[in-house]
Amino acid sequence: MGRRSLALVAALLAAGVARAQPASDSSKDEARSLFKEANKLAASGEHRRALERFRAAYALFPSPKILLNMGTTLRALGENIEALGVYQRVLAGGAADLSDKERALVEKSLAELRAALARVTIEVNEAGATLLLDGLEVGTSPLASELWVQP
Repeated sequence: MGRRSLALVAALLAAGVARAQPASDSSKDEARSLFKEANKLAASGEHRRALERFRAAYALFPSPKILLNMGTTLRALGENIEALGVYQRVLAGGAADLSDKERALVEKSLAELRAALARVTIEVNEAGATLLLDGLEVGTSPLASELWVQP
């Protein structure tokens, strides 16, 4: 779980950087090409490679539709905690760009994931304490955090 949550934090930070810079037409074209390739890979069951392509496409052109496909691919890989975070980002940042059917899919997926995962609330008020979960650093106090974990 710890590695997944750290990967999600890295992905969130990368997404913030990607959104700060508008995409050029060539970036959009390259993202579109990567997106199509990723969909073909996912359809053929090559989910790990598809995920790499979706991430590369999103880095070039941050789109909620790319995130939606990333979430679906993460679920196919059993990376449910990261999928939950990706689906939450879809609704938080670009749900207006989704069709009603896509939005309903995201909401259904979130409900299923929340039912399958456990939530842990951690509060640390001792300054400078390092919080580890599954041997990996989650943060430094003071800290109030809610984490999703695999039961």
